[in-house]
Amino acid sequence: MKKQTVEKIIKKVVPGRTTLPVLKKVKLSGNIIHVSDLEHHIQVKSNTITNQPTHTIESKLFFQYMDKYNNIETSLENNKVTYDLGGNKTSFKSNAVEFPELPDLDDMEPAITITKQDIKTLYKNRVFLSQDELKPALMYYYFDAKNQNMVVTEGHVLKISKPENEIKKDCFLSKKTIEILNILKPEHVTVKVNRKYVKIKVDNVTIIQRNNSCKYPEYMTVIPENYDQCNRFEIDKNDLLNAIDLIKSSSPKATKLVKITVNGCETMELNATDPENMLESSTNVSCSNAGDNFTVGYNWRYLQSIAKTSNNDNLEFWHGSPAQAALINDNTLLMPIRLTD
Repeated sequence: MKKQTVEKIIKKVVPGRTTLPVLKKVKLSGNIIHVSDLEHHIQVKSNTITNQPTHTIESKLFFQYMDKYNNIETSLENNKVTYDLGGNKTSFKSNAVEFPELPDLDDMEPAITITKQDIKTLYKNRVFLSQDELKPALMYYYFDAKNQNMVVTEGHVLKISKPENEIKKDCFLSKKTIEILNILKPEHVTVKVNRKYVKIKVDNVTIIQRNNSCKYPEYMTVIPENYDQCNRFEIDKNDLLNAIDLIKSSSPKATKLVKITVNGCETMELNATDPENMLESSTNVSCSNAGDNFTVGYNWRYLQSIAKTSNNDNLEFWHGSPAQAALINDNTLLMPIRLTD
């Protein structure tokens, strides 16, 4: 494995800020590189680092020596490590006994085999993960065995994708795990789970993360029925993105509200108004409309993210009422902003 790949993986896991200094270190033992942020453990079996006594080293210092270990003589005495590189010696303190131990991984069962395309889809949808620690379940990708869905939501946008293989057991993957898989880009990989942990092995890399223990929301209940009886309009996603760029600076900073008004069957108006700063912008975009004329409000940032992550050239919106979520391209739900005028 290339040095750059190992470095990217380590940087994904080693926390920038932490109350536990040992987590900013890399643990070496034999030919195993181990990093952890308590939620994740990553072990890399190295082909260039061998016979290392068990010790920890600051990650920044490790990167400096990573491609030199074949020429380093390492000695360890009373938690003091000395690297001897051709007579040039560097000494530092090791606290390997404080480094987090690997969890118990008994009774692991296969949950799903995810493919390279699944990983690409999940990585693209990471923008819809919640960052709210008060809603921990929404900070994970949910693999729903009952409905055979890969689900991600932060509460306002719900994105549903179909995996290429069967989901055998419910499980959760973190954003960090998907980002590491996106670095490694395996053709396919099996996700194994027990009650507390998830384990994934990709060649010489082992990823272990906590399995989310919080109940995931009953997301299927928010998908309205009879969308075929609702209003529908379709718009080129690039036209929508260009329109958002034109008017977004006039939207209120708190809500990022844009109003969409569909009149007739060929055009829609996007309007952004910020009364507090006396700003207003509007633009018209071509669309196809099948249904009644209506006005609805959305957060422009959510619209932008949906358009940017869509694999389709056009976005097809199905609307019930302005208070209902819109179904977009059969796999995305977007909650509206209630209009007061």
